[in-house]
Amino acid sequence: MSTLASASQAVLDATYNAYDPKDPIALRRCAAAALRAAAEHCVPDDSEGHWIYTPNVLAIANELEAQ
Repeated sequence: MSTLASASQAVLDATYNAYDPKDPIALRRCAAAALRAAAEHCVPDDSEGHWIYTPNVLAIANELEAQ
């Protein structure tokens, strides 16, 4: 198993921490936790400091899928 980047690990940790098999909406909570963690680990992408999440979030998703 390879080591994940800190943003990817944070998303994975948030997903695991939010999961409760006894909770009927556990998957919703996991998705929300993962999205929140991804957004928190994104940085501005352009020289003017605009927040462009798509490439950052997709990079996290790509890394998690590759593991």
